[in-house]
Amino acid sequence: MNLKRIALYFLPVITISLTGCFLFGYDSGGHKIVPQATGYRIFENKVYFDNGEKDVLLPQAKADSFQILQQTGWAKDDKGVFYQGVLKPEVDASTFEVLGNYARDKQYVYDSLGNILPNALPDSFKVISGRYASDKQRVYSYDEVLPNALPDSFELLLPDGDARDKRQVISNVYARDKQQVYFDNKVLSNALPESFELLNVAGTEGYARDKRQVYFNGTALTNVQYKSFELLGMGYTRDRQQVYYVPSVTSYGDLPIVVVGADAETFQVLKRFGLGQDKNNCYQYGKVADLAECKQ
Repeated sequence: MNLKRIALYFLPVITISLTGCFLFGYDSGGHKIVPQATGYRIFENKVYFDNGEKDVLLPQAKADSFQILQQTGWAKDDKGVFYQGVLKPEVDASTFEVLGNYARDKQYVYDSLGNILPNALPDSFKVISGRYASDKQRVYSYDEVLPNALPDSFELLLPDGDARDKRQVISNVYARDKQQVYFDNKVLSNALPESFELLNVAGTEGYARDKRQVYFNGTALTNVQYKSFELLGMGYTRDRQQVYYVPSVTSYGDLPIVVVGADAETFQVLKRFGLGQDKNNCYQYGKVADLAECKQ
């Protein structure tokens, strides 16, 4: 193969375009490879926004006072505010500030998509977590009002010992106020907020209970005896009568399954995820397995 043939052979892989000052390539099948948006940059006293397809010049932006507040989201100069490279004329630059997934100025609160959050009160607005926020009248989840939630008593619930910053938590979370319990945006209609607590053992998350029932990821487990229920870890739980397992594969569904035949009194988890043993059998992923699996 001569050099000319080699160059032609590799041409589909290295072809580039400089359209709009944006560099992209093609894979061996001739498909365009487009990188993720990289956001704002200042070059030769001009401001650009890379939206993932091209570099867009922001002619209204003043490079000498330009501040990047979020690399692919909010930015401002001394005259205007931008969201994803688009000037937002309704935003007051002098009072604008970013609050996690939200933002505000003296007149409005803005959601995670840069839109005005209707009826939100900027003076009393505060972030509770990555998704939740409140003012003195309402609780918000991103761009939605959480129906009937009480801002003065609303709180995010994390297990004891959880070191995460609550302001960063965005999903699979329980919360409560003095009237209701929530999982993400869903109200747990029969849950009792005053006795509601999270249960947590490494490798077995998502459980909670009140004085009447046990919950898993916001669903009440009506077949579980809540008084004797305990987490064992490695995906396993039990009550006085049965052992349960949360599958690691979605074909089982989202709720814990009963480990058929398991002896609740003698059941214990082993060091590998999904392995357990009782006086009779070895279990792997909630099913009877060869005893050799439990001896490894």
